[in-house]
Amino acid sequence: MLVRISLKIGDDRFVSHTFVCDTGVPIHIYLSEPAMSVLEAAGRIETDELGSLFITVAGRKSAVRVTPQTHQPGNILGMLMLERFGLQMREGGFDFTASVSYL
Repeated sequence: MLVRISLKIGDDRFVSHTFVCDTGVPIHIYLSEPAMSVLEAAGRIETDELGSLFITVAGRKSAVRVTPQTHQPGNILGMLMLERFGLQMREGGFDFTASVSYL
């Protein structure tokens, strides 16, 4: 399952990326090296008190990691993000119950 979602990089600036929806990935988001660089340059990547990287999506922290080398240059939405967006699967497709304008 693939979904195209924009990453917010400024007040009125966005860049679109394709994400694989993977229910087997335990964290929120894996970002390709180019996508991670874009968000770092925009000041969107933060570090919590434990040293974990996250971005804020709709007012909530979302863990991010660089996509493993074996899956580069892919971007992946993991189970926690898919649950947050309300993934609903049906024969022939899927959708989200929550509005997903951008990350």
